[in-house]
Amino acid sequence: INPLYGMIRQLHSDAKAQSTTQGPKAILLYSASKADELLFEPELTDMAKEFPNNFHMVYHVTKDDEKGLEEDSSATYRRGRITSGEIGEALQWAASSIGDGKAMIPISSVYICGPTGFADEM
Repeated sequence: INPLYGMIRQLHSDAKAQSTTQGPKAILLYSASKADELLFEPELTDMAKEFPNNFHMVYHVTKDDEKGLEEDSSATYRRGRITSGEIGEALQWAASSIGDGKAMIPISSVYICGPTGFADEM
């Protein structure tokens, strides 16, 4: 998560400096076994709240049944593993225009991090 967190912080910093919501879009699908293992969760959610048209968070917890996951307007919490279908949904969101939502913008980068089996499946 550390390299991706650094990249997202830079995008957030750039958006703040330009005072714009027209910058690049990013969505992070972030998975951990337990909710308390989601490093940087408050910071990532705060960035998503500040620039909801540019950044969205989807948290996944695969094994923790004890802690309830609260829905938030700028972050989504799900149980279970990230699926290829969710990656497709994320790409659609990232490619949609900020304006009317009808035009598509090009996606310049996609990063997948995880165990070999996960990365190969995606």
